[in-house]
Amino acid sequence: SKTAGERGIMDLKIVVSNKAAYHKSIIHQVSQVKPISVKINVENVREGPVFKPQTLMIKTTETMKINQIIGSFQAYDEDTQKIAQRITYAKGSDIANWLIINAKTAEISLRKVLD
Repeated sequence: SKTAGERGIMDLKIVVSNKAAYHKSIIHQVSQVKPISVKINVENVREGPVFKPQTLMIKTTETMKINQIIGSFQAYDEDTQKIAQRITYAKGSDIANWLIINAKTAEISLRKVLD
C-alpha cells in the first residue's frame, strides 16, 4: 500500500482479438500474437476522512449532567479503514448550543442540562 503522493509503475499487458472466430486461412497467425506491454505511472491520491455511519443517533435523558460524555463520532481513513489521525473535530451547527465537541477525540458532551 502506498501513502499519498507516492508513485508506482504498473505493467499492463494488452492482447487484442476479434469477437468473431478467425478465418481458417489465418488461424495459424493468431497463435503468434504477443501481448503489448504498456507501462502506467500511478500516483496514490489520499481520500478524505469519512464518518461510518454518516449519521449518529444518541439517546439522552433529562437526568444527564453538564459535561457528561454522551457519545463519540470519529472519522475513519478510507485507505486504512482505521480511525483517522491528525483530525480536528468541530460542530457544524448547534443553534441552541447544547453540545461540546472534543476537537481531538470527537467525544460529544452536554453543555447544558436537557429540558
